[in-house]
Amino acid sequence: MEITNDIPILSNDGKMLLGTKHPSTATNIVIPDSVTHIGFMAFYGCTSLQRVNISNNVKNIGCYAFGDCKSLENISIHVKDIEEITIDNDCFDGIDFEKCTLYIPIGSILAYRNHPAFGNFKNIDVL
Repeated sequence: MEITNDIPILSNDGKMLLGTKHPSTATNIVIPDSVTHIGFMAFYGCTSLQRVNISNNVKNIGCYAFGDCKSLENISIHVKDIEEITIDNDCFDGIDFEKCTLYIPIGSILAYRNHPAFGNFKNIDVL
């Protein structure tokens, strides 16, 4: 896992991302294929976080996982069929939906636009 300026905190089996050691300095997060679950409040309040890249193996994004990440500018999510994962509707609570662009797989814009967790994004584009 690549987290700029920080050290990730993972579950013992490496499948759940729990957060970062220094949430105020993380700027770019690339979530690798080994992670299947982004935990409850994993990045809540990471005020420096600008970019997130979520792999296609993530099957669950917990409540407030990216809540209050007010500097988020770019979220890339590689899951084509959004119905295959469980996403808490509040996982992006408090981010600036006007400023943050959501990048998704080609052919899935309608599904993302209609999903409660992603429907507030004003800017949706393809990967």
